[in-house]
Amino acid sequence: MGMVVVVVVAVVVVVVVAVVMVVVVVVVIVVVVVVVVVVVVVVMVVVVVVAVVVVVVVVVVVVVVVMVVVVMLSVSLDGLYTKKGTTAGPFSHLSSSRLHLGGADVPALLPGAETRSNFVGCMRKVEYVADSVRLDLIRTARQGSPLLHVKGKVDYMCLEVEAGEPVSFTTQESYLDGPENGVIKFTRPDAFLHRQDTGIPVDAYGTSHPRYLQVSFSPSHVSPILLQVLPSWEASHQGSVSFKLRTTESDGLLMYNSGPLAAQGDFFAMELLEGHLYLHLNLGSGSRRVKATNRRIDDGWWHEVTLNRDAQAGRITVDEGANDFTTQGDSHMLNLVGALYIGGVSSGVEVPPEVWSGRLGLGYVGCMRDLVINGVASDLASYAKKQDSGSIMNFCHSDGGSCSSNPCMHSGSCREGWGRFICDCSLTAFVGPTCGKDAATLSFDGSQYVRMFSDQDSNTQAEDITFRFRTNRPVGLFLSTTSTLSSDRLELHCRPGNSGSPSSWETKTREEALSVKVILAFLVNIEMECIVIITPETQNVVHVGNGLNDQQWHSVRLVRRATQVSLQVDNETPTLDHTMGRHSILQYRDIHVGMVGNDSNVHASPPASGSPGPIPPSLARCRVCTSTGSMSLRWPALDT
Repeated sequence: MGMVVVVVVAVVVVVVVAVVMVVVVVVVIVVVVVVVVVVVVVVMVVVVVVAVVVVVVVVVVVVVVVMVVVVMLSVSLDGLYTKKGTTAGPFSHLSSSRLHLGGADVPALLPGAETRSNFVGCMRKVEYVADSVRLDLIRTARQGSPLLHVKGKVDYMCLEVEAGEPVSFTTQESYLDGPENGVIKFTRPDAFLHRQDTGIPVDAYGTSHPRYLQVSFSPSHVSPILLQVLPSWEASHQGSVSFKLRTTESDGLLMYNSGPLAAQGDFFAMELLEGHLYLHLNLGSGSRRVKATNRRIDDGWWHEVTLNRDAQAGRITVDEGANDFTTQGDSHMLNLVGALYIGGVSSGVEVPPEVWSGRLGLGYVGCMRDLVINGVASDLASYAKKQDSGSIMNFCHSDGGSCSSNPCMHSGSCREGWGRFICDCSLTAFVGPTCGKDAATLSFDGSQYVRMFSDQDSNTQAEDITFRFRTNRPVGLFLSTTSTLSSDRLELHCRPGNSGSPSSWETKTREEALSVKVILAFLVNIEMECIVIITPETQNVVHVGNGLNDQQWHSVRLVRRATQVSLQVDNETPTLDHTMGRHSILQYRDIHVGMVGNDSNVHASPPASGSPGPIPPSLARCRVCTSTGSMSLRWPALDT
């Protein structure tokens, strides 16, 4: 029994011990599992935290890098528009050895270039800043720094465009001006004839016979009005002028601005002559004449003209063609104090002899727009409206006149102008816009003459003289200029002709003071001489025509431009002479028609060889266009 109890107790103990061990093992396993789970969770949390930190750091680094790149590549326009960009790759430094501004020799070959053309336009305030380097590129280039190389033609100024509505100059008497103190003339004053008789008045048909008639020319009175007018060109050291023009007329004064000495000092002018544009510039030490075009621009299209000047150097550009020039002498300053005239000048303005259109009274007829002076736009239409001349319109078209309607009467020739027709009445016995008015006629008996005089001598490089005559006499004086200060003389007379072929030429040297001579000879019965006496160099003789003392009316036209003289009789081909010597200015005070009177104050000089006496034929429509203006021999009795 006792053994059984012991065995039972032993079994119970063994079972209890086993159960305890199992419980302990289970507890240990549970604890291990819990620990493992906790460790895993902790590790995962740590990993997540680390990952988050890494992501945050990466994001911060990326943001910082991106911010740095944006600052380097931001572009701003007018402070209103900004564009930002980034470069490709991990770059932070720019390495360069050359900087191009405005373009390159071959822009398409520049690395990364996306254009094949260089920049055309204006730049200002161009600065290059890198670390401690700071360069004002335009100023450095203008100073001629060896750091920069300027290629091609670069102007250190900028002209604006599209300055307003166009204006149209409808007549050769139209002009805009800007006189001092803001005073302008309301319209162009006409000359009037002041008659001083010393005998019986001359009749148009020779019924009365005075000794002579003196004619003086004075400007008619025009009351000025106060207006805001065109500014003068302020260009003492440098300046610029640009504008656009459009016309079909070949000649006309575009601009004129004088200096303190008027025609003898500083001046600036632009003109059209035979369809070409010419610039005149005088800084006080000599006049410079620049032909700015290689082809005619009187073609009815718009043409752009730009003038830039810096001291003695300058450039004038017409459309795409540029001409560089240097002024005469040593002066660097252009002193302009007078009014700036656009399209012409008033009759009281003395224009230098080099400006032919101004001396001949040929105003510009056509359109002009976009006038910019020293970079400041001028509203031409506004100025024209304020000046209110009536002949300057704020539009541009070429309508208004046509030769197709045959407007010229009595066989006058017609040519098309800009918005008008132009009648040439020189080969007719009529005058007026349409050759509809009888021309005044003077008859001379050999002792009469007409003298046109002025208060002072005039200097000219250009003359236009036309007249008609008839006679049966072989000799006589038509016209002559005289001066009290010079032996210069322009003279036309007739004399008996020589045998020989028409259009023959003769040139010989003379040592007398009166030397340069051009003769228009009408062979067989009568010849005419045109003697242009300027310097003692050469005498040129031209023989043209045949038998003009036939009591028929014949027309004569003399045109001189500097050293070139053109002579024409009736419809014959004009005869040209280009060999009048080095000097081109003719000085004169009075103009005599018929004869040179004994009472005239003429510079003492030997007479021209073979010079005839007074002429007894009739003269009609004698028109002399010189530096004193356009003069027609007429008076009220003949105009009614």
